[in-house]
Amino acid sequence: MINPNLPYIYFKTKSFRVYLRLWKLDDEWIGVSYSVKEFNSKEIYQGGSPLGNWYQDDLTVLLNELNKLMIMNEYEATFEPLDDPYLDIVLKSNFNEKYLKINFYWDPPESKDYLSVHLNCEQIENLKMYLSLATGKITKDDEQIKILYDKGILQGD
Repeated sequence: MINPNLPYIYFKTKSFRVYLRLWKLDDEWIGVSYSVKEFNSKEIYQGGSPLGNWYQDDLTVLLNELNKLMIMNEYEATFEPLDDPYLDIVLKSNFNEKYLKINFYWDPPESKDYLSVHLNCEQIENLKMYLSLATGKITKDDEQIKILYDKGILQGD
Protein backbone atom coordinates (compact mmCIF):
# COMPACT_ATOMS: atom_id res chain seq x y z
CA MET A 1 0.00 0.00 0.00
CA ILE A 2 1.41 3.38 -0.95
CA ASN A 3 1.93 6.06 1.64
CA PRO A 4 -0.56 8.83 0.67
CA ASN A 5 1.47 11.73 2.16
CA LEU A 6 4.87 11.79 0.51
CA PRO A 7 7.41 14.59 0.33
CA TYR A 8 9.44 15.60 -2.72
CA ILE A 9 12.85 14.02 -3.16
CA TYR A 10 15.59 16.34 -4.40
CA PHE A 11 18.71 15.34 -6.34
CA LYS A 12 21.53 17.77 -7.07
CA THR A 13 23.89 16.80 -9.88
CA LYS A 14 26.78 18.74 -11.35
CA SER A 15 24.47 20.35 -13.92
CA PHE A 16 20.89 20.05 -12.63
CA ARG A 17 18.49 20.00 -9.72
CA VAL A 18 15.83 17.30 -10.00
CA TYR A 19 12.62 17.09 -7.98
CA LEU A 20 10.42 13.98 -7.89
CA ARG A 21 7.15 13.45 -6.04
CA LEU A 22 4.79 10.49 -5.93
CA TRP A 23 1.25 10.43 -4.54
CA LYS A 24 -1.64 7.99 -4.37
CA LEU A 25 -4.38 8.49 -6.96
CA ASP A 26 -6.38 5.36 -6.10
CA ASP A 27 -5.76 1.71 -5.20
CA GLU A 28 -4.02 1.05 -8.54
CA TRP A 29 -2.45 4.26 -9.81
CA ILE A 30 0.29 6.56 -8.54
CA GLY A 31 0.53 10.21 -9.54
CA VAL A 32 4.03 11.36 -10.38
CA SER A 33 5.59 14.77 -10.81
CA TYR A 34 9.15 15.52 -11.86
CA SER A 35 11.03 18.68 -12.67
CA VAL A 36 14.57 19.38 -13.86
CA LYS A 37 16.04 22.83 -13.24
CA GLU A 38 19.32 24.52 -13.98
CA PHE A 39 21.15 26.08 -11.04
CA ASN A 40 19.77 29.52 -11.92
CA SER A 41 16.33 27.95 -11.11
CA LYS A 42 15.24 28.00 -14.76
CA GLU A 43 13.02 24.99 -15.28
CA ILE A 44 14.07 23.07 -18.37
CA TYR A 45 11.85 20.01 -18.02
CA GLN A 46 8.59 19.24 -16.25
CA GLY A 47 6.52 16.09 -16.55
CA GLY A 48 4.31 13.50 -14.95
CA SER A 49 0.59 13.38 -14.23
CA PRO A 50 -1.81 13.74 -15.91
CA LEU A 51 0.19 12.81 -19.03
CA GLY A 52 1.77 9.82 -17.37
CA ASN A 53 0.91 7.92 -14.20
CA TRP A 54 2.60 4.97 -12.60
CA TYR A 55 0.91 1.72 -11.73
CA GLN A 56 1.31 0.96 -8.02
CA ASP A 57 3.39 -2.16 -8.77
CA ASP A 58 5.89 0.04 -10.65
CA LEU A 59 7.24 1.26 -7.29
CA THR A 60 7.97 -2.26 -6.07
CA VAL A 61 9.52 -3.23 -9.40
CA LEU A 62 11.81 -0.17 -9.33
CA LEU A 63 12.76 -0.77 -5.69
CA ASN A 64 13.66 -4.40 -6.50
CA GLU A 65 15.73 -3.26 -9.49
CA LEU A 66 17.60 -0.76 -7.30
CA ASN A 67 18.33 -3.48 -4.73
CA LYS A 68 19.74 -5.74 -7.47
CA LEU A 69 21.83 -2.88 -8.84
CA MET A 70 23.44 -2.19 -5.48
CA ILE A 71 24.33 -5.81 -4.62
CA MET A 72 25.30 -7.30 -7.99
CA ASN A 73 28.73 -6.79 -9.56
CA GLU A 74 27.38 -6.90 -13.09
CA TYR A 75 23.85 -5.77 -13.76
CA GLU A 76 21.97 -3.82 -16.40
CA ALA A 77 18.27 -3.08 -16.64
CA THR A 78 15.88 -0.44 -17.91
CA PHE A 79 12.80 0.50 -15.90
CA GLU A 80 9.91 1.89 -17.92
CA PRO A 81 6.78 2.81 -15.95
CA LEU A 82 3.70 1.12 -17.38
CA ASP A 83 1.84 4.28 -18.40
CA ASP A 84 4.48 7.04 -18.46
CA PRO A 85 6.17 7.41 -21.87
CA TYR A 86 8.00 10.54 -20.71
CA LEU A 87 10.56 8.81 -18.49
CA ASP A 88 12.70 5.73 -18.28
CA ILE A 89 15.42 4.75 -15.85
CA VAL A 90 18.58 2.90 -16.87
CA LEU A 91 20.44 1.01 -14.13
CA LYS A 92 23.96 -0.28 -14.68
CA SER A 93 26.56 -1.95 -12.50
CA ASN A 94 30.03 -2.97 -13.61
CA PHE A 95 31.82 -4.14 -10.45
CA ASN A 96 32.53 -0.99 -8.39
CA GLU A 97 30.89 1.38 -10.88
CA LYS A 98 27.17 1.77 -10.34
CA TYR A 99 24.93 4.37 -11.83
CA LEU A 100 21.37 5.25 -12.53
CA LYS A 101 20.42 7.40 -15.52
CA ILE A 102 16.99 9.00 -15.79
CA ASN A 103 15.95 9.87 -19.33
CA PHE A 104 13.26 12.55 -19.60
CA TYR A 105 11.60 12.54 -23.05
CA TRP A 106 10.01 15.37 -25.00
CA ASP A 107 6.91 14.47 -27.03
CA PRO A 108 7.21 10.68 -27.24
CA PRO A 109 6.80 8.74 -29.47
CA GLU A 110 6.99 11.47 -32.13
CA SER A 111 10.40 12.67 -30.91
CA LYS A 112 13.40 10.73 -29.71
CA ASP A 113 14.83 13.82 -27.95
CA TYR A 114 15.53 13.46 -24.24
CA LEU A 115 17.45 14.91 -21.33
CA SER A 116 19.55 12.54 -19.21
CA VAL A 117 20.37 12.98 -15.53
CA HIS A 118 22.87 10.65 -13.83
CA LEU A 119 22.65 9.76 -10.13
CA ASN A 120 25.57 8.54 -8.03
CA CYS A 121 25.55 5.69 -5.48
CA GLU A 122 24.53 7.93 -2.57
CA GLN A 123 21.64 9.35 -4.57
CA ILE A 124 20.57 5.83 -5.58
CA GLU A 125 20.48 4.88 -1.88
CA ASN A 126 18.38 7.99 -1.18
CA LEU A 127 15.95 6.99 -3.93
CA LYS A 128 15.72 3.50 -2.40
CA MET A 129 14.80 5.07 0.95
CA TYR A 130 12.17 7.26 -0.75
CA LEU A 131 10.62 4.25 -2.49
CA SER A 132 10.70 2.30 0.79
CA LEU A 133 8.79 5.17 2.37
CA ALA A 134 6.38 5.31 -0.58
CA THR A 135 5.63 1.59 -0.43
CA GLY A 136 5.15 1.60 3.35
CA LYS A 137 8.22 -0.54 4.11
CA ILE A 138 9.41 2.24 6.44
CA THR A 139 7.76 5.31 8.01
CA LYS A 140 8.70 8.95 8.44
CA ASP A 141 9.84 8.03 11.96
CA ASP A 142 12.72 5.98 10.51
CA GLU A 143 16.10 7.51 11.42
CA GLN A 144 17.33 7.45 7.79
CA ILE A 145 14.25 9.36 6.64
CA LYS A 146 14.82 11.99 9.36
CA ILE A 147 18.42 12.37 8.13
CA LEU A 148 17.21 12.89 4.56
CA TYR A 149 14.83 15.62 5.79
CA ASP A 150 17.65 17.26 7.77
CA LYS A 151 19.90 17.27 4.68
CA GLY A 152 17.12 18.83 2.54
CA ILE A 153 16.92 15.77 0.27
CA LEU A 154 13.32 15.19 1.30
CA GLN A 155 11.21 18.35 1.27
CA GLY A 156 7.60 19.07 2.18
CA ASP A 157 5.06 16.58 3.44
